[in-house]
Amino acid sequence: MTSSPIRVLHIITGLAVGGAETMLLKLLEVMNRKNFINSVLTLTTVGEIGPRIADLGIAVEALGMRRNVPAPVGVLRLISRIRRFRPHVVQTWLYHADLLGLLAARLAGHAPVAWNLRCSYMGEAYYRGVSGLVI
Repeated sequence: MTSSPIRVLHIITGLAVGGAETMLLKLLEVMNRKNFINSVLTLTTVGEIGPRIADLGIAVEALGMRRNVPAPVGVLRLISRIRRFRPHVVQTWLYHADLLGLLAARLAGHAPVAWNLRCSYMGEAYYRGVSGLVI
């Protein structure tokens, strides 16, 4: 009996060069393509890492949201993309994507969500405002 590949949707805040973004790329480079189908949604832009992920043959899509401004239209697009991909697992990366990914996945009615917290202490200013509320 042959089982179908597991569909994993990775939702990340953005794909500029950073620790979490680089770890996502490294993970995607080594995942078995027979057992997993990956897709990446970035809330903001594809940055420098997005094209490198796309070069692996993995779909990368940017929702174009502005940082610190969770636009309702962007959240609706996120829900739509989740419904279209029908992931078995939603893997979120970084605080904003963790929160929005969880909410959107629940509203889409699909898949368990695994948060990926990869942020060291960033200083007092980082934990104020919208970021502080999300954290």
